Amino acid sequence: MSSPVSGEGTGGDMIICPKCENPVESSAFECPYCGVILSKVKADPAGDLAPPMDPGPENVYSAPESAFAESQVLLGGSIEGAVTQATLDALRKGRPWMRLLVGYGFVIAAFVLVAAVAVLAVGVVSQDNEAVGATAGLGLAYLLYFGLILWLTLPLLRASGAVRKIETHGVAQGLEHYAVQLASLWRRAGILVLIGLILIGLVILLAGAGALFAVLG
Repeated sequence: MSSPVSGEGTGGDMIICPKCENPVESSAFECPYCGVILSKVKADPAGDLAPPMDPGPENVYSAPESAFAESQVLLGGSIEGAVTQATLDALRKGRPWMRLLVGYGFVIAAFVLVAAVAVLAVGVVSQDNEAVGATAGLGLAYLLYFGLILWLTLPLLRASGAVRKIETHGVAQGLEHYAVQLASLWRRAGILVLIGLILIGLVILLAGAGALFAVLG
């Protein structure tokens, strides 16, 4: 049995298939052996084996696989724990200011707590029922304010501690704790802002309604 392509009796030029390297006729559209398209293959004499098709020059725009790793300052021994030194320096510089805000929050909270206890104590010793009710309401408002201050200050205190934790427990664990605490801080601050906006809106509506009734009355 003859092979799929034979140069005997054809009289045509032969080329070498760039994929399977079998000889095929130059007039063939595709290789009968592997099916590769030959329309763009340049004809060569059958005696000269054409070299495999050049895949072309390497893409100069593609970055090496290790480019990301080489561009990072690796701390903690893995890509997952990689962080630049500039990031660590920024975190360390911001830590004293976070501590200052935490200290300020605790001082304000202490004053508010003392005021709440004093107001409640006045109400307890007072013989006037109206004064007792007023002081009780004011004391509870102070206690609520005290709780809100602590509610906002504690995540900031933990975030400050997380910066210190980077140096003692590793970058990955410290940054994760830092991000979690900051997310908690901003979520709580956002909740308070929304509550404040709702209260302001209610006050405006009530004031407008009162003014309208006064004009109509």
